[in-house]
Amino acid sequence: MIRVLCICIVSLVLGCASVSPVELSESDVAKTDIEASVAAAEVEPTSEPDLTGSITWPVVRDLVLSRHAGLRAESLSLSMADARLSQIELWPNPELGVEMENFGGTSPRNEFRGTETTVTMTQPVPLPGKRAMQRRVAAHDRRLAGWQVSQAKRAILLEAAQAYWTVLGKQAQVELAHKQLAASEDLLAVVDKRVQSGKDSPVEMNKARIVVADQQMRVSQVESQLKRARVRLAAMWAGPDVFLQVQGELANVPILPEEAELLDGLQTHPALNRWTDAILKAQAQKDLARKEGYDDWAVMGGIKRLQEEHETTGVIGLVIPLPVFNRNQGRRQEAVYRLAQVHALKQDANQRLTAALQTQSIQARTTHKEVVILRDTILPQAKTAYERSLTGYKQGRFDYLNVLDAQRMWFDQSLRYVETLLTYGVTRAQVVSLAGLDYDFEARQSEGVHDE
Repeated sequence: MIRVLCICIVSLVLGCASVSPVELSESDVAKTDIEASVAAAEVEPTSEPDLTGSITWPVVRDLVLSRHAGLRAESLSLSMADARLSQIELWPNPELGVEMENFGGTSPRNEFRGTETTVTMTQPVPLPGKRAMQRRVAAHDRRLAGWQVSQAKRAILLEAAQAYWTVLGKQAQVELAHKQLAASEDLLAVVDKRVQSGKDSPVEMNKARIVVADQQMRVSQVESQLKRARVRLAAMWAGPDVFLQVQGELANVPILPEEAELLDGLQTHPALNRWTDAILKAQAQKDLARKEGYDDWAVMGGIKRLQEEHETTGVIGLVIPLPVFNRNQGRRQEAVYRLAQVHALKQDANQRLTAALQTQSIQARTTHKEVVILRDTILPQAKTAYERSLTGYKQGRFDYLNVLDAQRMWFDQSLRYVETLLTYGVTRAQVVSLAGLDYDFEARQSEGVHDE
């Protein structure tokens, strides 16, 4: 019997050593990940998109989703949650104990003549149901990690969409600046003819040249802004700004859906959906805290060598912690408060996101009205005033100052129109992101908004 017990203890020790997980170094993990990536690439080869010409929003979206470093980092949280879930399946390690007694005394037990040596193996045994509760907590934590990835994906796509729309707006501003520069140069030629013919003072020529120089600076400024916007967009996929331009019409962005449709779409937002799992996790933590008020048992087995009697005997035992003082009262109360806190945070998140959607929607609709007024009323009137002033100036009925004021008004309102379109697109993107709708940059021309 003693021999059998010794064999069982040795087998338990060797078995625990054989099933312990192999720890990999960071370089081994990186190598494994690289090998997996290479294998996946060999199975599913992907073609590199051509970024040297005009790029569209679907291309940008795919590049951001596949190459954005922040999104890749967030995606690793799912693997981390899986690792925590697998850790729960592992049993606690056994404990090997060696105890010697009755040595070093006086005769007849001096030195080690009367020594009693006990070798034991103790195995903690989790209470029934505790590991199942731990798995529930880890499973909900894994789902929360998934919601966090979805939320990060939506935020990164919003940033990319606004960067894309900004480049589109800056392209329109550069085009407008060049057109205004050409108009200023044409007016300079008209002034030059009138000065050469003696109909105007040379001072008017100086004024016209100042206007042209001012427009040249304006072209330089907007081209610099366009370059910076292109760099910010390309940084979304960690690439150089080698593309020629982004495709799309600044005035083609559609109007927003009705508020009821937007509020329905808001209910799909990960920042709201995550709270269902957050509540379930808090409830599972509450149940686990109650279960952890009772510590795990432990079973013990071993052998005892009686040196004086030259005899070996077996030892078995059972350790049952008594919940006399510590019954996990503090953690249990904390879990109750945490559950109440999660319910309050869910309500707060719903209120904040709803308010953000409504305020951004109001701003976007107001900006859209400004776009319509600029297009339908202000811009046509400003352009007509400039054309009539220019015609009258050529005929000698108006002076150059009258033409210059009309030109400045037309230029300013044209720039305001493009900037308002840019603001509308950026604001609309925020609303679309909250409501979970498509950005739809290649959509049909919206009512009341078209290119001027």
